[in-house]
Amino acid sequence: MNISRDQAKVIRDLLVSTQSQELNCNELLDKIGEYVEVEKSGETLSLELEMVKQHLSLCRECEEEYQALVTALGHFVGEDLGED
Repeated sequence: MNISRDQAKVIRDLLVSTQSQELNCNELLDKIGEYVEVEKSGETLSLELEMVKQHLSLCRECEEEYQALVTALGHFVGEDLGED
């Protein structure tokens, strides 16, 4: 199996960013609401929420779920405030 230079770089970058403790997708989904709240409040992220941030940077599917949640919450808040 041959891989391109770009593919090798992606693999290397993923390996370098691997942490000793990481969340899987199900664990992330359990924490995503808390992460959004803390992120929006500007509070400092706990170690566990830093792991959420790390996972989002590596997992496209979870990042999409996160973006959908943020968008949905933004629309909900906009409706409550009479904005749109």
